[in-house]
Amino acid sequence: MTTGQQQQQLDGIMRRDARFLYEIWGWFAAGAVVIFLRFAVRLRMVGPAGLKGDDYTMLVTLFLYTLCFVMVDLVYRYGSNVDLTAAQISILSNEEVARLVQGSKFQQVAWYSYTAFLWSLKATLLFF
Repeated sequence: MTTGQQQQQLDGIMRRDARFLYEIWGWFAAGAVVIFLRFAVRLRMVGPAGLKGDDYTMLVTLFLYTLCFVMVDLVYRYGSNVDLTAAQISILSNEEVARLVQGSKFQQVAWYSYTAFLWSLKATLLFF
């Protein structure tokens, strides 16, 4: 079996919907607009010297929010072991398995960055 056939086989097994990427980046854009509007309002109300702890923790939150969506995008593109059974993985080439391993690492980062994102939102509320 050629590499192209294996690639098609992996894509056939994973059954991904390309509209998913448009949806997640749409959600990211909506959230980022809200965060940027928050900063704009705060800067207009109190100026740069009047920013407080909650404003600075929102910078961390924005970073983690972005990281979450980048990781979800990468997991979508690479795939992960969450998507496949052991029997399905056993028929893949070494290159495809390496791709799934990388995607699984991105999945771990996505899980932990989402948890950190939620805690950063809570920290923002503590400083409010």
